[in-house]
Amino acid sequence: MSTRILLDTHVLLWYDAEPDRLSAISREIIQQRDTIVLCSAASIYELWQKAMKRESIHYCRGETQSRPMVCAQRLTRHAA
Repeated sequence: MSTRILLDTHVLLWYDAEPDRLSAISREIIQQRDTIVLCSAASIYELWQKAMKRESIHYCRGETQSRPMVCAQRLTRHAA
């Protein structure tokens, strides 16, 4: 049986850009093969808002400020 977890916006950002901010057990659960990782539409919207305001652009490794939506798109692939 798989485990379903719903990640909030901060956990999505931290998991992608600063995984050490999460506890070892949190990272382990997220990475388990049988874990289904979910994120809410509200988190996607919040990431989009932050990217448009350039507030979280530093979380998006390798991305430039000229492409703010890439951050939200890339992060949501982890939780899709």
